[in-house]
Amino acid sequence: MPWGTLGYVPPEWLVEPQNKSRIGEDLYALGATPFHLFTARRPDDSVLQNTRRLRRWIPPQVKDTMIALLAPDPTSRPPATAVLGVLRSASSDNA
Repeated sequence: MPWGTLGYVPPEWLVEPQNKSRIGEDLYALGATPFHLFTARRPDDSVLQNTRRLRRWIPPQVKDTMIALLAPDPTSRPPATAVLGVLRSASSDNA
């Protein structure tokens, strides 16, 4: 039986549970955390389609990165270094 926190477990874990963590799963959780903070919802298909309209003060590149981290295909999630670059850029733009 798969384990994990609902909304933070990536889709691939529910289909093919593993006995060890992989970076793709951590990247998914990295996207799920701000998603939950910004929307007060757990990520699922019904709310992912509406995120571009939520919280207008969130920079578009941060929204796009957050959505990319929640991609169903773990190989299409951006690497952590790219996420860091987007967050640094967004924070320096707002400084």
